[in-house]
Amino acid sequence: IFRKNLNGPAGTYGIAVAHYLQGSAKKGLKMMDGLLKRQPQNPYFHEMRGEMLLRSGKATKAVEAFQKAVKFDRRNNGLIRIQLGHALIETGKKANLEAAVKTLKAGIGRDKYSSRGYGLLARAYAQQGNQILAIAATAEEKFLQGQIKQLLAR
Repeated sequence: IFRKNLNGPAGTYGIAVAHYLQGSAKKGLKMMDGLLKRQPQNPYFHEMRGEMLLRSGKATKAVEAFQKAVKFDRRNNGLIRIQLGHALIETGKKANLEAAVKTLKAGIGRDKYSSRGYGLLARAYAQQGNQILAIAATAEEKFLQGQIKQLLAR
């Protein structure tokens, strides 16, 4: 599909991601916006747009993109929710931490082996001042990463 039609959605998506990965988030975002005009309810296009925004330091805009991805995601994908939780943390707003915790828990509930989800949950708990839950989430993260020695060294 991709090679046969570079102007189709799959080809455009691939080229947008390539631009982004090569350091041109602006080009990638412009192409993602074009895709979203064609398929405004595609959760994965919103998710990739959010990823590009988040990695470009635009956490608040990334939150909006990930919220749309969650809204249109009929499969309740855990990764999308974990990404939304990450963006909420990165806004730096204490008011977003409770939503981040709730969203990360929902994401982990769908993807219980996500060490990244637990690591982000630990960050959110730590920023809330809840060290006990931060340590517990970190323990889960290390366990899932197979870092048992580091876990026991605490």
